Amino acid sequence: MSAKPVDVEALISRINSRDGAAFTVQGRAASGESGAAYILTDPAGERFVLKFGYGAESRPDSAAIATRRLRDAGYPAPAYVCVGDDAGLKYSIQGMMPGKPSQRINASMTRELIAMNRVQAELAGDLPDEWPARVIDGVLKGFEGYCVIDTLRRCSGESAAMLETIQELVVSQSGKEFVTGDIVHWDFNQGNLLSDGNRITGVIDWDGVCAGDRGFDLATLLFYSYRDREVRDPLWREVLDYSGHGALAVYLAHMIVRQVDWSIRHHEAAVAPYWMTTAKEILRDLA
Repeated sequence: MSAKPVDVEALISRINSRDGAAFTVQGRAASGESGAAYILTDPAGERFVLKFGYGAESRPDSAAIATRRLRDAGYPAPAYVCVGDDAGLKYSIQGMMPGKPSQRINASMTRELIAMNRVQAELAGDLPDEWPARVIDGVLKGFEGYCVIDTLRRCSGESAAMLETIQELVVSQSGKEFVTGDIVHWDFNQGNLLSDGNRITGVIDWDGVCAGDRGFDLATLLFYSYRDREVRDPLWREVLDYSGHGALAVYLAHMIVRQVDWSIRHHEAAVAPYWMTTAKEILRDLA
């Protein structure tokens, strides 16, 4: 997420000047919650996506490396045509992929996504290696801008008690062995999965990519699909078989903190209780 207002036209002008390009800003991208994505065109009419952000959580260089490896393996990831740093603002320009954000994942799409996820195995190479610390820290320490654990502490007695339960769960599992050599997308939700009918056409928004356990991405999708058993059950089995029960518990705990915090701070009043209820179901099922 961008930490302060960005003059996008001026940014593109500097990128064009530095790289000998001729991109034109067409407007803000319709999807996404950060507001830091814009549609560009080149003189030939080709469409691209500009993304930018500050801080350690924005990793366009790593995203360009990871997506190139995945595309070489047949995975539908975007081509990064330009990455850079503009006075601390990290940016990328990617080719626009076909399809639209998936409103709902069905059983056949779930099978396709599991097969795609398996391609991510052992491709991390020299990507940032901070697993499982990154996912654990999201629960025990939090990050700047998301997984803000003080939000749960202060919102209500119920959310504070849930945070304490989740933190105890993560501490109890944190000493176990985790998979560490896979490419991890880090935000593998329906909004970042493009589809055309029942066919997945692309996976976008790789800015948080790192080395770790590919099972985390499926656990993320599992979290967001928890009320849909035809999606939830195969995802649960895949993560359980690949990552183990302890890792699955840590990953879902992380997603609870991430989403409940975000909804309390950014969504309408009815949204956070929905995710609190879902969190209770998840914790019950994990037990």
